[in-house]
Amino acid sequence: MKTMSLETCISEKLQFPQSIVNGLDPAYCVAVGLINSDMSGNHRQVVDQLARLLDIEITNVAADCSMLLIRLDVQKNNELGQLPDQPSGRPKEWRSPLGNFAEVEIPMPIGSRASWSLEHVPHWLPAWKRTYNLILLDLGPIREVPSRTIGRLCDFNFLILGPRPTGSVEWLLQQIAWHQQCGSSIVGSILASKSSAARDFAA
Repeated sequence: MKTMSLETCISEKLQFPQSIVNGLDPAYCVAVGLINSDMSGNHRQVVDQLARLLDIEITNVAADCSMLLIRLDVQKNNELGQLPDQPSGRPKEWRSPLGNFAEVEIPMPIGSRASWSLEHVPHWLPAWKRTYNLILLDLGPIREVPSRTIGRLCDFNFLILGPRPTGSVEWLLQQIAWHQQCGSSIVGSILASKSSAARDFAA
């Protein structure tokens, strides 16, 4: 019996960032999730680099489209309610210093139940979708609930491989299977080097 590999588990391969930007329509919004393959959050420099790549591609081929980067700050925390410094409504995005796009950061504590933030992001996302043509979401670790819960609200998700070591292939395949069961579609993977450069993972 042939052993299922990580590549065969991922059903479709999308070229990053060209196929994403080429598919943009000024009348619609596409939400793309970034899921980290290890047990910690996505490396910030990797997310920054991917956002810049998308921004450059948008400038070149889809200048009439706009982008929002949403960073979920996923951390273990016993305080799961609304944090003292959190606004009661949708967080206000700001112009990113990285390029011609907006970004917003949302604290995402994880614990024994759904946090206030996790319950509210699905209600905030439609408003952002009415404003932007592309939303890039940093969803954090693949094994944590936010990546599955918010990942299923994305049109598709990419798995970030590296720059930190990940678990075994078997462990990663199990995590991908849980995502599929939850309706979170992982369509491709991106290999991130220690220099924070990113390129397509060769399937």
